Amino acid sequence: MGVDTYGSLEGRVILVTGATSGMGLTSAQMLAQNGAKVAMCGRRSDVGEREAAAIRDAGGDATFFLCDVGQEADCVRVVAQTVERYGRLDGAFNNAGVSGGNWESTSAEDYDSIMDINVRGVFFCMREQVAQLRKQGSKGSIINCGSTNAHRAAAAQSLTYTTSKHAVSGLSKQAAVEYGRFGIRVNTLSPGWIPTEMTSRIKEVDGLEEHFAKYSPMERWGTTEEIASTVCFLLSDSASFINGVDLLVDGGMCQSEPPGGACVCVRSCRLVSLSESCSQSSRLRFASCFLSATLPLHRA
Repeated sequence: MGVDTYGSLEGRVILVTGATSGMGLTSAQMLAQNGAKVAMCGRRSDVGEREAAAIRDAGGDATFFLCDVGQEADCVRVVAQTVERYGRLDGAFNNAGVSGGNWESTSAEDYDSIMDINVRGVFFCMREQVAQLRKQGSKGSIINCGSTNAHRAAAAQSLTYTTSKHAVSGLSKQAAVEYGRFGIRVNTLSPGWIPTEMTSRIKEVDGLEEHFAKYSPMERWGTTEEIASTVCFLLSDSASFINGVDLLVDGGMCQSEPPGGACVCVRSCRLVSLSESCSQSSRLRFASCFLSATLPLHRA
C-alpha cells in the first residue's frame, strides 16, 4: 500500500503511544513518511529505539520515549518530553492497550491492569495533551484507540476489555464536546480484526484466522496500513470537521451477522463445526480459546 499524502501533516508534532509494534508502529512510520515529527512511546526501549532509528534512516523524524501509560507520571512526563524535544504538540494517537481473558477468573489485579492501561492511560494522556494544546492556544487532533467491542458485544470472554473500550468511546465523545470550541478534535478509531502482536497467536489455531475473516463482509482481515492511513486522515486538515466520532475501520463487520451465528468452538487447537459433537458450553465459550489460552494479558 502506497503512502497517502496529507500535506497538512508536514512539520506537525504527533505523539503515538503503543508505538513499538502493530498499528502504533505502522502509524508512526506513515506519519513520518507524510512529514510529521513523531514522538514514539512504549514500554520496550530496545524495540522503540531501533524503530525510531529506522524511521530516521529512511529520512523521517522520530524520537522514542519510554512510557508505561498505566502510570500517570509517565503520561505527564512523555508529553513534557515531546514538547522539550520538538517545541510543541499538534496531535496524538493514544493507541496503547491490553487484551483481557476469562471474566470468571479475572482477579482484581487483572481488572486493574486492564483498566489502568486502556482507560486511565487514555484519560491521563489525553488530559496532558489537551492541556498542552490549550497552553499553546493551538488547534489539534487526538485519536483514541477503541474497539468493535464497544459497538457489538463479543461472543464470550471479553467483559473487562469490552467495558474498557466503552469507556474510551465515552471519554472521547465527552472531550470532543468540551474542547471542540478551542479547535481541539477528539475521535475514537475502532479497528476490526487486524494482524498485530495481540492477535498473532490466533494463527496457531487451525482454521481460526479464516473463520474470523468471515466476520467481515469483505471476508478478510484489515491491515495495519489501513489503520495507519485512517490515523493520518483523522490527524490531518482533511478531517477538520470530524469531531466526537467513533469511527469503525472493520470492513463492515459490525453491520453484519457473525458467520453461523458465531456458534463454533475450538477443541484440541482446531476449529469444530456444528455438525461435530460439541457441548453447548464449549460453543458458548469458544472465545476463551483465543482470549484466555492463546491471547494472555498483553501490553501493546
